[in-house]
Amino acid sequence: MRFSLVLALLFLPIQTALAATPHAAEDTSTGTCLRMTVAANDIASSGGQARQHYRIYFQNLCDSVRVVYWCAEHPSKTLTVNSVCSQRAAPQARIAAPLYAVIKQREFQWTFPQGTRIRFIDCDDSKYPTSDFRCSPSSARLR
Repeated sequence: MRFSLVLALLFLPIQTALAATPHAAEDTSTGTCLRMTVAANDIASSGGQARQHYRIYFQNLCDSVRVVYWCAEHPSKTLTVNSVCSQRAAPQARIAAPLYAVIKQREFQWTFPQGTRIRFIDCDDSKYPTSDFRCSPSSARLR
């Protein structure tokens, strides 16, 4: 018991220091069956642009496999092409890509400019997320 107390006291300053890191943020959103937690921490910047390390964690709260599409948005900065939210209207919406299956949990790590917002939609395994954040039956032919 004494050893456990010593270990707990040793780790306490580390946990406090992480919680006090400037510009560290955590956000949680819940979809139909998925809970997404996003933690962002500052990293050393290059070229004067403030960047953050994002840990994007999905937890499946249902008993069935979920198909998730997630993407990033920023009000004024350019983001990596394969992570950017598509800005298509409903008539032009297509099956979103890339899609990921989440059985129990899944984590992604990415670097984005400070202030980036992560969006997602989850669908059951018989439907696919679309680029306008709807779930479409897998038999539907989307353009």
